[in-house]
Formats: sequence, C-alpha cells, structure tokens
Amino acid sequence: MSRKNNTYSNGLKLEVVQAYLAGGERMQKFAEKYKIRNVTSESMGEKV
Repeated sequence: MSRKNNTYSNGLKLEVVQAYLAGGERMQKFAEKYKIRNVTSESMGEKV
C-alpha cells in the first residue's frame, strides 16, 4: 500500500516554521494542530 504525499502551501509552511521558531511547543503538537505528518522531528534531533 503506497502513501500519498501531501503538498502544503507556502503560506502554511511559513506559518508552521514561524510558530515553531517562536518556541513553546514540540513538533508533535504542531503536527496535530496543523494536520501535518510529524516526520521532521527526527531530522531536527527532537526526542518524542
């Protein structure tokens, strides 16, 4: 079974990055809030 890749608008990407850089929440929370996959936390070195 293959997984469909999602494409996100540049606006959403920018919003997520700015919110993440502002701090306060883990990537898992951002993934839930913005309904995105939480795969970047490993590459960013964050422990989940």
